Amino acid sequence: MAMNPPSLQSVSIARGSRLCNIHMQPTAQNLCQRSRPRHMVVPHVAQQHRAPGPISLPMSSTSSVDSDESTVHRLSRKLSAADLEPWMISVRRSLHAEPELSFKEHKTSQFIRQQLDKLGIRYDYPVARTGIVAHLGSGAPGSPCVALRADMDALPITELTGAPYGSTHTGCMHACGHDAHCAMLLGAAALLKARERELAGGRVKLLFQPAEEADGGGKVMVAEGVVADVDAAFALHVWPQLPAGTIATRPGPLMAGVLSFEATVKGRGGHAAMPHTTVNPVIAAASIVAELKPLVTAHLPPYEPVVVNVCHMSSDGEAFNVVPDTVRFGGTVRAFSDDIMRQLKQRLTEVVAVQARVHGCEGIVDFREDKEPYFPPLVNNPSMSDFARSVAKRVVGEGGVALADLTMASEDFAFIAQQVPACFAFLGVRNEERGIVHGLHSPLFDLDEGALKVGAAYLASLAHDYLSQRAAAATQRRHAHGTQHHESASSFTFS
Repeated sequence: MAMNPPSLQSVSIARGSRLCNIHMQPTAQNLCQRSRPRHMVVPHVAQQHRAPGPISLPMSSTSSVDSDESTVHRLSRKLSAADLEPWMISVRRSLHAEPELSFKEHKTSQFIRQQLDKLGIRYDYPVARTGIVAHLGSGAPGSPCVALRADMDALPITELTGAPYGSTHTGCMHACGHDAHCAMLLGAAALLKARERELAGGRVKLLFQPAEEADGGGKVMVAEGVVADVDAAFALHVWPQLPAGTIATRPGPLMAGVLSFEATVKGRGGHAAMPHTTVNPVIAAASIVAELKPLVTAHLPPYEPVVVNVCHMSSDGEAFNVVPDTVRFGGTVRAFSDDIMRQLKQRLTEVVAVQARVHGCEGIVDFREDKEPYFPPLVNNPSMSDFARSVAKRVVGEGGVALADLTMASEDFAFIAQQVPACFAFLGVRNEERGIVHGLHSPLFDLDEGALKVGAAYLASLAHDYLSQRAAAATQRRHAHGTQHHESASSFTFS
């Protein structure tokens, strides 16, 4: 897809003792208005790949370079997220047209690996079955390491947007923005590759993770040791409730833990005209559903937000004159702490069993963790949250950063956040003027692609600044005895 990059104004900004040429976009709104169209422990599984050479990336008219050098190398210190915007849009649309479900992201993974090869970035594959871990930086094992993560899978939804780049697979759609996540992480990869020498002797891991939607790909990555040597981790999720280009996060709990459940109520079926000869599980199940939430949550602290929601019910019969033997109903439970989730699980099991017995039936609950693993609450590390907010303010300005609301949605980045200090943030993609207003998991979901360069700049800045701060802190410790001057941490917005 050939797309001309926008013309940009080059501005020189002093950063500490350095003078860096960057392309400044002062606000989130302006950024979006520019675009409208720990160590791998499974070496026996993951193969290391070294890329043949860099991709020819889009350049702005202000990026004057010599033709005999590689694009990534010669654009060092001048390449901006805005320069990469046409390429990222093309990447996102290519991925959007070819969605794949959890642990089936074979074409998606192949496409991402092709981009990494062209960027000259080495990577491990396969990781967590279809995932990729790419590597940047010159740090030795044990040096500071920061991880940036994007999820790759799609949803079993038939797209109804009518977009020219819409899904080519009926019944499968990128309705949660994971195509955009991958495009932004690839954009961040290009930005960091262009300034790889500035990564302060540290390392960056780029995690292209499969199976976020249902199967816990993040849990598999953790189990395979991907974050065992990681000191901090960051991720973004597109958020259609926020104006395009806004970055929102908060310290502490951000997203809920989740368990799915299926309850089975067994009675004794028979002819509907002879109720005295039956034990009707439909009546028992209806009674349980009606009283489920108040009974389950009665002993929980009133200030703890919880969700107990029944989403389907069925029986083993459909005749109008037959009482079935069995009724099943299922749904979801959600809360913001593991302890509350444990209590919800115990109370739900007790309530279904006891209430079924009241009606002469047997009630059991299956939490289906063999099919859909428990996703823990996503809890942001307070220090990493403060750091991420400071980086976001440099990328989009004070007015483009917001305090995120708590959400009962879940995210398997929580598995990574349980292991290392981490921060998860939301990136606004809403554009009411263009009718981009539909929520996640909607067949009409789309996003303002002008936000892609915001996300790429934010992710790259997180990695660069984190490693820079770690290096500055190490320098201060070395010079703590009698030295007056300390090297300060450098920052770079990549805007």
